[in-house]
Amino acid sequence: MSTMSKVAVGILVISLSCASMSYALTPDEAKTVRKVAAEFLGIMPENTFLLAPEAINERLQSGAKDFVLVDVRSAKDFQAGHIPTAINIPYRDIANEQNLAKLPTDKDIILYCNSGHESTKVLSILKMLGYNAYGMKWGMMAWSPVPATAATLKAIATGTSGIYPLEK
Repeated sequence: MSTMSKVAVGILVISLSCASMSYALTPDEAKTVRKVAAEFLGIMPENTFLLAPEAINERLQSGAKDFVLVDVRSAKDFQAGHIPTAINIPYRDIANEQNLAKLPTDKDIILYCNSGHESTKVLSILKMLGYNAYGMKWGMMAWSPVPATAATLKAIATGTSGIYPLEK
């Protein structure tokens, strides 16, 4: 990865971690991030590096040792129930140097969260850093309905009517 790409990834990591705060890039930083993002998105396959829960379960059941499962949910959610063999690195902490050091560069990194939203953010960052990363499609909602996931499903079901207009 070029120095410019590394700088852009650093800027991207900072901007993603500050997403809830007001944060603006300088024009030069924005230009670098746009360049790296365009390169990254240009090589992304149609499946966007997502794996079905069934495929992950098959790898677990086979005893394969060529991957590491990373649960990017909170420690509380992890302790409430997680996929066997998974390690916990909350998504907000994934880019810390000590946490990146826990991730092997010679194995697949399979990420998951409750719904797939947070793990997809991490997936993009890890891909840009050169890791062979994948996300589990639909997260824990697709694996097993643990309490946090059941609450998420209920919030979705009761929080939207699901009948918003579409344009054709």
